[in-house]
Amino acid sequence: MKRAALVLVAFVLLAAAARRRAVSPPAVAPVNIVIERSMVITDQAVIEGITLERTLKALIDRAGVSMTPLQLYRQWFDTQNPKPGMFIADAPHCDDFITDGKPSFNGYLRRCPTPEGILATSDPFTAHEYRTLAVINRFDQTPADGSNCGQYRIIFERKSQSDPRAKLDIIFEGILPNPTPTAGIYACRGAAQFWADLSKVDSPLERRARVEQFFFDGISGYQPLLMPGVRDAL
Repeated sequence: MKRAALVLVAFVLLAAAARRRAVSPPAVAPVNIVIERSMVITDQAVIEGITLERTLKALIDRAGVSMTPLQLYRQWFDTQNPKPGMFIADAPHCDDFITDGKPSFNGYLRRCPTPEGILATSDPFTAHEYRTLAVINRFDQTPADGSNCGQYRIIFERKSQSDPRAKLDIIFEGILPNPTPTAGIYACRGAAQFWADLSKVDSPLERRARVEQFFFDGISGYQPLLMPGVRDAL
């Protein structure tokens, strides 16, 4: 009787182990991550095609609005000027909200104007004022529940040879939506694998094509990172 009970217990344990193996994700061979290829990309041969003008145009086109990257840029920086501004009088400006007679935002006092407001009159694209400084993979920002698939950044640097104080960095921080939220973080696996696989690509031209696809066209199963409303910020 004892022997039969032991056999039954062993069978139950083996069945449970088999079920665990059945639902476990398949094993993945470890990848040797190269930081400069998969995490923090500064190689100009890879990222120089991701220009500020092209980035703004992608957002404009997908938003379906009628304006140029230059118009968006000028309106953007005109938010740092008091009304009526230097570009569009009825657009947002830094003194739209007043607290105790002074410009504010969310009840907190703010500078108005800021030094950047003068850029509302400039044309950075003709003068080639910006260069792409880095593309950053922040998959580590993915929530444990997989409500999104991480954050990905493009950093632009404004150059000024005449006045070093006029330098400015613009950082776009895009969050990649989870294509299948019901699957949780497992649905983000393809995005993580995409960035990991860049470490294995020796050709800068091939890495460039893949990175540009991620931001502008989208990789298989995921929308393009540059979409309006997906946390693009100054």
